[in-house]
Amino acid sequence: ATAMSASGVGKSSLLKALLPEADIAVAPEGQGPEGTVGHHVTSRATLYRLPSGGAVIDSPGVRAFGLWHVAPREVAQGFVELRRLAAGCRFNDCLHLGEPGCAVREAVERGEVDPRRWRSYRRILEELRQGPRGGPGAA
Repeated sequence: ATAMSASGVGKSSLLKALLPEADIAVAPEGQGPEGTVGHHVTSRATLYRLPSGGAVIDSPGVRAFGLWHVAPREVAQGFVELRRLAAGCRFNDCLHLGEPGCAVREAVERGEVDPRRWRSYRRILEELRQGPRGGPGAA
């Protein structure tokens, strides 16, 4: 099985606890940005064999994930519940931000859309509006 995790959440520290003899770099607690615990120290993927069998790959975490190639009107297509509702909007290019006849906003107001999903949708639109910060690979 594979999984990706955010940067600075302790992936290497957990692996070091499992394999104390391995040379695994970890940031000292409290040495992350602004005194936080998490700090990105892993710079490349490394395969570690577990004594009980199997293996674990320690890899750099994900700091940012850009969707700047996506048009704002396409964002709702990534939310299955919004995609279904958007078919009922008055306008094909509705962004669901207050346009008249918006079926998505009506469903949000009725409590039919999970507020966390709605906030996520709005946050993505805002990030698209602001554009990429620092270009590819910006953290």
